[in-house]
Amino acid sequence: MGFLRNIWTNDRKLLAVLFLIALCFRIGSYVVLGDTYFSWEEPANKDAAKWMAQGKGYVNFKGGPTSWRPPGYVFCLSVIYRLFGYGPVAPRIFGAVLGAGLCVVLYSLSLKIFNQKPLAVFTSLYASCYYHLVWYSNCIETEMLFMFGHALIILFLLKTLEVNSIWPAVVSGILLGIWSMVKPILLVYPALIFLWLFWVYRLKRHEVPKERYSLRHVLYTTAIIGIFMSLVLAPWTIRNYKVHKALVPVATEGGAAVYTGNNPYAKGSHGFQPIEFTHVEKEFGVSDRWSEIEISRRLYRSGFSYIRNNLDKYPQILAKRIMIFWSPFMNYHKDRLNYDFTYAFILLFVPLGIYFGFRKPQWKQKLILVIITVLFIAGIMEIVFFSSLRFRVLIEPYIILLGSCGLYFLIRQAKSRKRMILILSLIYLLNVGIYIYSDSIVECIRYVLSAVNLRDCQL
Repeated sequence: MGFLRNIWTNDRKLLAVLFLIALCFRIGSYVVLGDTYFSWEEPANKDAAKWMAQGKGYVNFKGGPTSWRPPGYVFCLSVIYRLFGYGPVAPRIFGAVLGAGLCVVLYSLSLKIFNQKPLAVFTSLYASCYYHLVWYSNCIETEMLFMFGHALIILFLLKTLEVNSIWPAVVSGILLGIWSMVKPILLVYPALIFLWLFWVYRLKRHEVPKERYSLRHVLYTTAIIGIFMSLVLAPWTIRNYKVHKALVPVATEGGAAVYTGNNPYAKGSHGFQPIEFTHVEKEFGVSDRWSEIEISRRLYRSGFSYIRNNLDKYPQILAKRIMIFWSPFMNYHKDRLNYDFTYAFILLFVPLGIYFGFRKPQWKQKLILVIITVLFIAGIMEIVFFSSLRFRVLIEPYIILLGSCGLYFLIRQAKSRKRMILILSLIYLLNVGIYIYSDSIVECIRYVLSAVNLRDCQL
């Protein structure tokens, strides 16, 4: 007991233990399952990283300079290849370390928002064994690198409320610039940060000291973040201008993302069949007919044209996307659907987490940043692009954060601990039952969806 108490009271030792627990889950899954973690983007990421590691720069398969995909993850992968060779183990170890690091950052986030150490530890431990976070830690994709950096950005943004210094804003801007080159969705974050800080200003304007929460402070902090973000992005943007003779902040594949979810073959998720665009043009931006910029423009036009021409069907398309995005049944394998118990269980407690989090003003002003992030990523993916596990996993760290809060305070405030344990046990057994009878339940769901003309939503 003295050993455990020593770990509990020593923050560095506690963080080290949480990191090692999360790392063991991820390394263990790779040792047991091997190279079964494969995505359709892996070959493209590996090839681009190899060419970069060989000193060819960021080029496509024809050897020409490209900006089709964001360069952030490919650059990290090229460094790994330069240091450890082209084998499959080192990149997956890198992903496992990032995944374990994410669990530690989630501990820090939970502690900073709620100031409840048991809750923070539970949040980190749940993330350690959370199925999707373990899965993506072993994928050679951008998701885990993005999630780690995004959580780090949220942590430093929260520090802007606590420290009377520009350094949290400076670091936040630098991190936003770096991770915008992993996923360009972060390019619009300065606007979201302004909305969040303005909301805090409205909440705090009657408090002392007033200058700490003045509108001037809101504009100043947002400007600092935007300036340093732009400074980090500037070299890559200048490089893109030299290559394409057009302003490209990060990547040119935006049109492909819009078109993939907005064409006759998309059923709420992604879908594509070569019609006007070849597979190579759509996936790699390489064409003998058009430049990358022109391909992206044509894909944008085709995607938005499909939306305009099908406005009467758009509510149904949106309903499909919402179902796919939030469904616990995910198509990991072609022969059957998997029911993710870890996601379904914690999602039940997210509304309670928001309720308990909003009960204290000092929690509410920090928690609102997390909620804005979740709503933005979920909303933009569902309305403009398409629904996919790869998009939902980006917000699942915050689903864990909110769900853990709801579960923790539900147990703490229960009048009868025995009754609460009984209820949670029944919920657990229900989820186990759903997992066991997944195939039968999915068939029932498909029958219902067919009755309401939503059968083709890829469930």
